[in-house]
Amino acid sequence: MRRRSKLFSTPQVHIVPKGGRARRALVLSLGAFLCVCLAALFWPRGEGQKNPKQGEANAYRQDGGSSASTAVGGEEGFVPLLPLRDAQRARYFKDAVFVGDGLTAQLAGAGAFGGNGTFLSSERLNPTLLQSGRLFSAGGAEDATALAAIKAADPGKIYLLVGANGVSWLSAEDMVKSLGDFVDRLRQQHPKAAIVLSTLPYFDAATQGDHPNYQNTKVEEYNRQLSALCAEKEVYLLDSAQVLSGAHAVGLRDGSLTLADGAADAWADYIFTHTAG
Repeated sequence: MRRRSKLFSTPQVHIVPKGGRARRALVLSLGAFLCVCLAALFWPRGEGQKNPKQGEANAYRQDGGSSASTAVGGEEGFVPLLPLRDAQRARYFKDAVFVGDGLTAQLAGAGAFGGNGTFLSSERLNPTLLQSGRLFSAGGAEDATALAAIKAADPGKIYLLVGANGVSWLSAEDMVKSLGDFVDRLRQQHPKAAIVLSTLPYFDAATQGDHPNYQNTKVEEYNRQLSALCAEKEVYLLDSAQVLSGAHAVGLRDGSLTLADGAADAWADYIFTHTAG
């Protein structure tokens, strides 16, 4: 038998340890190394790290339903408050219906409308009676609800000018909730109509002094909650309080809310220059 030359002999290296515990440790180490290599090989490249807040926002938009930043009809950037625009012509309001209390009846007398628009008014109307109160005439009936009367008018624009005669004894929360429920019903009945809610007018100093329940602090609280409702429901907000204040503030005369001299025309001008387009 030939002997190996010491010159060409190589030392033997034992890769696998002889001990069982050491062998297991080596196998685990090799397994971990293999996992790291596979992860590096198949890890997606080029996407970058996502912003966690961006992910949360996307999830909210998908699951959160409607939001104030989405316009009626799906347009981006919806803002409830109607902006100042060039004045519309009277025929713009040909398919409009105005629903309100005695102040709405006085608004109907403004010459600017020129006979355009349908005015549904009742001295008794307040937000809580919008759905159930039979206060209007429609189709020959003298006891129609607001929904029935609006349906008969077949409007393209619906203005709700209610709340002034309810603020004295109803809470802002109750009135706004009633309005929100009514808006939902209107949307079902008139899905293509533009819906406009109006802020409450301010009361004059004499009315506030003589009638503790008619206070502008209550008006401001209601208007604040109404603005939030318009954003939530994605309907337009007509800020009538901007014009029905100061010299044009509303007064309580002989038990009825009354527009000041010239206020009906000023209010009409404001409506003509603050529209949805």
